[in-house]
Amino acid sequence: MNKGKENPSTQARQEYYREFLDQYLSKFTVDFSELIGNETVVNLGDQLLAKRQSGGYNFATFEQFPLNSEESIIFYGMYSQRKAHLTELLRSMEEQKIIDERNVSLGIRATKLFGSWANKECKPGKIIMEDDKSEKYTRESVEAVMIFRLTSGLKTGERLLQAARIVSFLLGPARKIEGTYDTPDVRTTATDELKQVFTGSEEDMLRLVPAVANVLKFTKGNLIALRQETSLSTIRSEDWNSIDGLINEELFEYLTVEEVRP
Repeated sequence: MNKGKENPSTQARQEYYREFLDQYLSKFTVDFSELIGNETVVNLGDQLLAKRQSGGYNFATFEQFPLNSEESIIFYGMYSQRKAHLTELLRSMEEQKIIDERNVSLGIRATKLFGSWANKECKPGKIIMEDDKSEKYTRESVEAVMIFRLTSGLKTGERLLQAARIVSFLLGPARKIEGTYDTPDVRTTATDELKQVFTGSEEDMLRLVPAVANVLKFTKGNLIALRQETSLSTIRSEDWNSIDGLINEELFEYLTVEEVRP
């Protein structure tokens, strides 16, 4: 992204980020199955849900959702249609000098979760559980992924502070911006410095917990399923790789506690 004006007006910066989002997100469909483009992937992901082996799954490339990076990266997920929310989020973070445009890039992912909410951006469905044959409601969608990288050249303490300010905003003030999720989706790579900031924090807006992202590679992307600790490679025959990460506590509880077997 090119460097913006030094003291831009609120309206100008809103327009800048609106165009930034439009230019990227307009390249992609908002249909879950169409974005994945592979029925085998969808069937396998649905099987994970039916067997209670995960509470949800994503499909994305590592370029679009770089969970495998060795960098300290913070991710924020939101329906790709909710551009107004994302525009105001980025403008506000910039206004508060948490980030500037050089810190943020965009990705895209398909998402399917257990749930029964009535958001228009989601397509409702059902999964028949293998153990008791009960029906569980699901919601599938396409999400934008906000990818936040720390400013290069900062000293260690400044890096830790910037990471803390980003996550604190995403779990705090961002929830007051129209269009927010009831349960925010904030994830990070599990670098030593990010674990130092977020693991075991006593502050709600800074508390992230470890989770394992299980990744199965396909030609056009990766099937990604979160679990508490164990890798899917220990209970399934496919060639799953596990990647450690951090996620906000509310999301962890939603995805893992009720539906998923350890």
